[in-house]
Amino acid sequence: MEPSTQTYNHRFEVFSIAFALLFLESIFFKTALYIHNYVNALMVISYALLGLGIGSILSIFFYELKAKSIFLLKLTMFICVILSFVNFVAFPSYIFFSPFLVLPFIAGNSLISYFLQRQNSHTIYFLDLTGATLGVLSSVILIPWLREENCFILILTLLAVSMLFNQSKGIKFVSTILVLFSLELLVFNIYSDQINFAKITKCDSGINPNKIFCSSQEIDLMFSKSSNVQRIEAYQVKPQFQKGYMDKMETYVAFDGLTNDRISQWSFPDPYDEPRLINRLVENPKLLIIGTAAEGVIKTAKSLGGHLTGLEINNQIINLMQGPMYQFSNKAYDLIDTLHPIDARTFIKSTESKYDFITLLNTHLVRSASHIGSPEYLHTKEAISSYLNLLTEKGTLVFEERIYNEQTRLSVIKLLHTIVHVMKNHGIQNPEKHLLIYRWNCLSCTQRLGSKFFVMIYVKAKPYTLDDWENIKWWNIGIDKDHHEMIELFPAKKVESSFANQIHSVIQNNPINQNQSADLSIITDEKPYPWSVFKNNKDLKHYLLKIGIVCLVILMCLLGFWKVREKQLIDRKFILFSCYFALIGLGYFIIETGLMHFYQIYTGSPTNTFIFILATLLFASGLGSYFSKNYSSKKALYVFLGILILSIYHYFINKNLIPLMGARPLWNCVMIGFTVFPLGFLMGIPFPYGLEGVKKEFSGSPVAFFFALNCVFSTFAVFFSFYFSVNYGFSITFGSGITCYFLSMVLLYFSRLNG
Repeated sequence: MEPSTQTYNHRFEVFSIAFALLFLESIFFKTALYIHNYVNALMVISYALLGLGIGSILSIFFYELKAKSIFLLKLTMFICVILSFVNFVAFPSYIFFSPFLVLPFIAGNSLISYFLQRQNSHTIYFLDLTGATLGVLSSVILIPWLREENCFILILTLLAVSMLFNQSKGIKFVSTILVLFSLELLVFNIYSDQINFAKITKCDSGINPNKIFCSSQEIDLMFSKSSNVQRIEAYQVKPQFQKGYMDKMETYVAFDGLTNDRISQWSFPDPYDEPRLINRLVENPKLLIIGTAAEGVIKTAKSLGGHLTGLEINNQIINLMQGPMYQFSNKAYDLIDTLHPIDARTFIKSTESKYDFITLLNTHLVRSASHIGSPEYLHTKEAISSYLNLLTEKGTLVFEERIYNEQTRLSVIKLLHTIVHVMKNHGIQNPEKHLLIYRWNCLSCTQRLGSKFFVMIYVKAKPYTLDDWENIKWWNIGIDKDHHEMIELFPAKKVESSFANQIHSVIQNNPINQNQSADLSIITDEKPYPWSVFKNNKDLKHYLLKIGIVCLVILMCLLGFWKVREKQLIDRKFILFSCYFALIGLGYFIIETGLMHFYQIYTGSPTNTFIFILATLLFASGLGSYFSKNYSSKKALYVFLGILILSIYHYFINKNLIPLMGARPLWNCVMIGFTVFPLGFLMGIPFPYGLEGVKKEFSGSPVAFFFALNCVFSTFAVFFSFYFSVNYGFSITFGSGITCYFLSMVLLYFSRLNG
């Protein structure tokens, strides 16, 4: 084979493997989010990075990669993808650094690292990041289109297709069989839907028992689609497991595997059979429903008369209600006069309309505030302030929170504390005159929702009048007491419960931290975590400790490897380079996470942030690597200085300019992408620049060691940045990333310019 042709093939291998790895990482992330929760999904990213590090070490033992060796590596990835799927569905509790979740990345990156050591680092790194960028972008399109299970099969097909480019006839024959097998399986499952997480996932002690695949009652799955926000399933209980008339007349809807809504065949409910909306405060109100969900509160809201505006960010819910469930729901979505497929913060920023009712009924990205999740921007003081600005003089802001345990109980107190704080900032000196809080139990509800009771918080723009209280009294009397138990918490003077006492304390501006271990501080855009109500955050600390121990053990193994394999001393030069790669590994992912967190508010959803921040950073970093091949030490120092300046610009200036430049999520995403691109370009230079320095300074094959070292610290950085954001806010976390790059610049200055 001609050298030019061989080089081209090698570059194609790097590009295709990088594409497959990032596509696979996205599938793993979405799968862990569905079967487990956000924390485990976040950990999957760490597993992938760790696999990349181990793969770089293994590449040292590949003295020459021929066609057969490349085929065997891809075949290993092919088999590992199958095993990882089996791991998820058959042994879902055993995913913490599961070898089957790490092995595909080990096999793939051993190939990339091999070429990174033997060819120009800048060129290979560019191809690596470009392939990774397209892998991210494709996953965002393909996962909603095909769903996670079919994407597992699709990646098998892509790996098999990439093997066809091999020159060996025997390998081409085997690859053709694998392609045909994968394609046949993909087509079969698209039409039959037999391989579905909701149907085949095993439930065991390590899984949330409320997941639909843990149900003790068999279900008929009617709709199962993934999206860039949440995966949606609609199902009915099979006749032999139905407990009553309600089961026959309702379809249940699950969000990421947790049942959280229902669809009924009735048209309008009896106004007194729905305790969530008080129907006597305003005649023919103008309503804004934030999060229309499936049926949600749509029929109840429309029964009050007036104009109904709905916001729903998840297109799969809209597809469900305007498609398969259109007739069954009695055309519920036709009751919405104006429907916007958009997130609330973006809509509110762009609208000038005023509303008599604005509802936020359990509008959490997870099932409730009892579940650890990603940042949520609908319950912060900045968000609540914007809601109050949209209320008419008679307008009311309505919150619903579901109480499952002590954590959700405390989250309600934390939310109420934030609401009272905002009211005072709006000049409301006596918040108690503007508040009504009550609790209700659904006595006749099916146990599928798992709700113990609901808390409603009514915030009125103007003080409640005597007529208002009279109307509320008659509404309460009319509520069907056979189905609902109503318990007033405020302004009732005496309710015998610690929960009610805490509510009264918050409203009356008394100290609320009766529980010294609780964190009931104001929810802000800086720390947008309604579920974070404990100061120690034991669960997060536990995960951080586990991943820290794993990284420490691997770090010790790397040092032992360096000593034995490379037979080189751990001297000053080695320590300087080690610190350099460790710091840029930490800094890159901390800054990346920080950008995702504080731009999520303008992009509409976590997935949109994932697309435009991660893809932009990857592609820009690849270009930065490619165009910096001949950079001197002086230019490299300017690069670090540029990273520091642009990072500070993004935190203090750009994140405040974005809402002024645009309003719609797509436009905001484009603007964010343009502004992040220069930073990504510069952040792509330090890593390959350091690798080229390693090649000059050390003998043997040390590139793989420092690549692995960088991956280990990147592995730790993923969860470290999340933990720090929850406990200390975005500013301190982002500042720590900037500090890492500053220290890297100092190391570069003293080690390269001064010898």
